[in-house]
Amino acid sequence: GAGGFVQSLVIAPCKREREKKKSLCSRLLAGHIAADQSRQLTDFCFLAKSATETSAEYEWNQNVEEVNLNVTCEVGLSAKKVKCIITTTHLQLKTSDGGGGGGGGGEGEGEGEGEGGDKVLLDHKTVGQVKPDESFWTIDSKRGVINITLQKSHEGKTWSSVFQGHETLDHQAKESEQRRLLLERFQLEHPGFDFSGAEINGAVPDASTFMGGFSNR
Repeated sequence: GAGGFVQSLVIAPCKREREKKKSLCSRLLAGHIAADQSRQLTDFCFLAKSATETSAEYEWNQNVEEVNLNVTCEVGLSAKKVKCIITTTHLQLKTSDGGGGGGGGGEGEGEGEGEGGDKVLLDHKTVGQVKPDESFWTIDSKRGVINITLQKSHEGKTWSSVFQGHETLDHQAKESEQRRLLLERFQLEHPGFDFSGAEINGAVPDASTFMGGFSNR
């Protein structure tokens, strides 16, 4: 559309792999899982693209635990030139022409004051709260992509966009996401059952609060 917003459905898994520090969902975004392979892994993950004059082009998706972004950057960019500051409600991502070291994900309330050659890719308030210490970023220099994983503070909460002021999912798309996350939550809470073909009739409840909230602990 005129706003540079594209939305589509892609296949993505719903599985906890926190020890690997990268979900299968983010691996799908990074191109490490083929669509036909991920189709065997369970649910759908919504993928949206948004580009504005004040923001780098990025793609994002989510599962019950995380929001994952792929941000376009310069091909061949070194990780040392990336500065990513993640706080509870804000994300700043910039690249530096200088040789200084870049910050890692989950640094908390840090200041990324760089040299005059710094290029700001993202500098926005997030729609939901995140856990900075459990969030992180990686870079694929060959593809020119920075992947950022934001750990949700409220697991199961449906995000309608990543950043405040950016175009949001429409009502139908958000309801579809809420339904998918609820079924994903049920699958995590009851791994012995298959919810892949389950249907939810009527209004879809919030997966983060329904029946007392997420209890896979």
